[in-house]
Amino acid sequence: MRRIVSMFPQGLLLLVGLINLVRGLAHLLTEDSAATEAGISLQNAGSVDIIYLFAIIGGVQTILALFYIYTALLDRSHISVALGIEVAKTSLNLFVGFAFKPSQAVIVVGSRQDATQLILCLIACVIWWGVQRRRPDAPPTTS
Repeated sequence: MRRIVSMFPQGLLLLVGLINLVRGLAHLLTEDSAATEAGISLQNAGSVDIIYLFAIIGGVQTILALFYIYTALLDRSHISVALGIEVAKTSLNLFVGFAFKPSQAVIVVGSRQDATQLILCLIACVIWWGVQRRRPDAPPTTS
């Protein structure tokens, strides 16, 4: 059971990376940058700019997702950094959507997923911190 719990941060980071990869590529590669799926009408003069901004967001999301996937699968030494970035990004999404520049939408796009993701990432951070604290220190090297 302890092994399963200690693998939770790595598994969660892989899952978050895969989800963000799909979301990022949808914004980056679709013709309308998935703006209509977000409920945004592209029938106005600024639609080209909206598509551009969504594509930029998708590109950044894709880069972060690749970093998360790489970290989860190949370089666990950066798990705390990756989880910290995801906590900061998700917290910022929620802060902007609800407090700083509140959305006029009935439901802020992605808010349920972001809230769930934030809670799970914070739990993963606590578990990762606990696992790292329990690890015996490496023996000192001699010259």
